[in-house]
Amino acid sequence: MHVMEIISLMFREHEVETLAFAGVQRSMTEKEKDQRELELAREKEKALKKANIQKYSARHSRFGGTFVMQNIKSITENNVIYHKPLCEVGTFSYDDGKVPKKRSKNLAPVRVYNNKRRSTLSMRLSLKQFCVQFLMDAYNPLMRTVKDALTRSKSEDHDETYYLWAMRYFTEFCRLHCKRVDLVSETMSMAAFHYIYIQLCTYYESMALGKSEEAKTWGHRSHLALKAYQELLRTLDFMTKSKEPQIRESAKVIQSNVFYMVEYRDIFVSLLKKFKESKSSRSYLRDLVESTHIFLKMLETFSKGSRSIVVQKKGKKARRKKKPGTNNSQPAPPMTEEELGALWDSDVSGPLLSLLQTEGSIPTDMTPFDAASQVSVDEQR
Repeated sequence: MHVMEIISLMFREHEVETLAFAGVQRSMTEKEKDQRELELAREKEKALKKANIQKYSARHSRFGGTFVMQNIKSITENNVIYHKPLCEVGTFSYDDGKVPKKRSKNLAPVRVYNNKRRSTLSMRLSLKQFCVQFLMDAYNPLMRTVKDALTRSKSEDHDETYYLWAMRYFTEFCRLHCKRVDLVSETMSMAAFHYIYIQLCTYYESMALGKSEEAKTWGHRSHLALKAYQELLRTLDFMTKSKEPQIRESAKVIQSNVFYMVEYRDIFVSLLKKFKESKSSRSYLRDLVESTHIFLKMLETFSKGSRSIVVQKKGKKARRKKKPGTNNSQPAPPMTEEELGALWDSDVSGPLLSLLQTEGSIPTDMTPFDAASQVSVDEQR
């Protein structure tokens, strides 16, 4: 786990695409892109310096003058009269001077700061070479060992985040640069999909029960799990377009499980319904929408390529067939008072009266059985 943590610290500020496409000889497109980014940065810096100079002018603001803003109407349908300095015209709003609506800190949206940076070309080439050697020599054994440690609870609580990050980062690098699925075969299986699904469910349950800061931590972890799941889907789509029939067959088997099993098919719908901006960031929502789009496009392609697709429907409970001759007779209608009286006179009253008028003696040769007596049953007989 310490090796995985060190590797994550080495690459956490570097984007995968930057390392994957880094080369000794840059193309004209890359040079033009770098030149354009440099010019934009210079223009932004000049505009910021100019705004600061205008903001701290030597002239007092009372003598700044009054201006009329064209094509911006006030309440009286006339042009807005602007009394502030011209350097602040970009921040004009109709809500100036109004008391802002108070909002609880617990409901404030999550802010994520982008710490991505671009290193020198020599550094990028060194990191790229390290990624290639790591994938060829150590990725599968290391990921197998880390997965075993996580399964046996031999690690700390947050160590699975390094596992999810490494799965996403190196799988994406392999897809963009190496284009060999056998280098990441340890994490391209149904076991990896199942593990990420379990982690997503666990993170969301903890996020729902946790408080503000704790919920944000669980939200960040769920974002890592979602990005790993998204990269598995992208690599699975890449496998379906491979020229090797064995890889395409493996991708078809994984797709059959992912598309037909309910938990994998409905995971994105559940995540979209449970999204809260106070616990998850906007970048998480963007990745969630992209993952849903990728899943739906893959499902559409899979349905068009297959001749027959099994569609699951809700089954209806079969009714039991009644056996012939059972419970077919209808209940007898209730008897009237006249019928009850005739039945009493003919069948009941006579035998009952003769029984009550009979005079007989009680036999004396019979002894009752005493259960509480200490005498045995045979002697009592």
